[in-house]
Amino acid sequence: DTFISLPGSTFILGNYSDAKEILLSFAKYQNTNPADKNYGRIPNRITLAETIYNTTDATPWFVIQAYNYFRYTADSLFLKAIYKNIKTAFHGAVKNYTDKNGFLTHGDADTWMDAVGGNGPWSPRGDRANDIQALWFLQLKYSDYFSRIMNDDEFGTEVSSYMEKVSSNFPGFFVDFENGSVFDRLRKDNSPDSTLRPNLFFSLNVPELIPGYRTRLKILSHAMKNLVYPYGVLSLTHNDTNFHPYHQYPPYYVKDAAYHNGIIWTWNTGPVVEALCNFNLQDTAWVLTSELTHQILHRGAVGTLSELTDALPKEIGKPVELSGTFSQAWSLAEYLRNIFNNYFVREKIPGTRII
Repeated sequence: DTFISLPGSTFILGNYSDAKEILLSFAKYQNTNPADKNYGRIPNRITLAETIYNTTDATPWFVIQAYNYFRYTADSLFLKAIYKNIKTAFHGAVKNYTDKNGFLTHGDADTWMDAVGGNGPWSPRGDRANDIQALWFLQLKYSDYFSRIMNDDEFGTEVSSYMEKVSSNFPGFFVDFENGSVFDRLRKDNSPDSTLRPNLFFSLNVPELIPGYRTRLKILSHAMKNLVYPYGVLSLTHNDTNFHPYHQYPPYYVKDAAYHNGIIWTWNTGPVVEALCNFNLQDTAWVLTSELTHQILHRGAVGTLSELTDALPKEIGKPVELSGTFSQAWSLAEYLRNIFNNYFVREKIPGTRII
């Protein structure tokens, strides 16, 4: 959550000191034990009692935001301080969590869709989810970038070989060319899961993974029709038999059953707006952004955004109910990131695409 929130809460405001402190703080808690299964990972949570590494995307997000910080600031001292962390993140992933195709593997609840009930994960996504591969590719891409600055040819060669593996293998394993979509994950037996979720927007925003403008546009069109309403982005298509439209709906189901299975996560508007703007569809994107603006000004806790909304109104003519936490960092941060990086400044830094 912290790393996803970082661009909208620090970078676009020019608040680089806080961004640097946050990144260096997490770097201190990276798992540096080569014998540990979580070697190289950045923690998901740090408490007084323990440091928890039960997520696969925190580490790629750490590298991505370290890159973004460096590109904004050219802070060479920062790069020298975290370069060892960048290398350890790569080596730990390769040692414990990559398959023969270069994809990053993980557990069923180790993505941002992490709700677990008495019978296990409510939205199992192991062992290779599409958004994780997109983040992993960017981790590799930016690690390669850092290696060139540091004149570390050996590390650069290692990283670029995996980057090539992922980009060349992704279309054959993840792109559903027939239906114009992206499989949500590969199961352990390599069978693809055609469940339609908003995670595909992450891979859509990494054009190296999906070759062909027309192919990407077809995927965008299919996703918009099946996942996106004018007021938000569904966490699971309404056509799925597991679709849960309401977060709080006793006695029909517990709320965690709906958490990633239909209801709207406000922050997911971020990658959708980015994708639309990448295709010069700002007018379509603005429909979503305008709804969030209305929420900020007139609903819930004024000046901020809630974590969730229901997928459907409970009464005809009424707006969808807000739910979850009444003020969520990544919801508001993604709104601000879109405003500055996708509407005002399409590419804030020449030659780069800010996440």
